[in-house]
Amino acid sequence: MRQIKNALRSADPLQALQQVVLDLSEKGMKKAQIFKLFQDFLDSMQGNEFTEVDEDYIIQILDMLQGFTEPALLADEDIE
Repeated sequence: MRQIKNALRSADPLQALQQVVLDLSEKGMKKAQIFKLFQDFLDSMQGNEFTEVDEDYIIQILDMLQGFTEPALLADEDIE
C-alpha cells in the first residue's frame, strides 16, 4: 500500500504510520482489516527495498493495534 510506503519514508515514520491507521479508520476500515493490511504488508516486505528498521516500525504498529504497547491504537475496537 502506497500510504504505508510513504509513511516509512517520512521524517517520523512511526507517527506517520499511526496517522495512516487513524485515516483508514476514519474512512470506515475496521481494526481487524487494518491489522491484516499491516500484517500483509509486513509479509511482503521481506526481500524488497525495506530495511530491518522499516520492519520494526510495522511491528510496532501491529503491537499498538493489539494493545501490547502504548499508545494503543483504536483501543475501543476488538481485532477479532
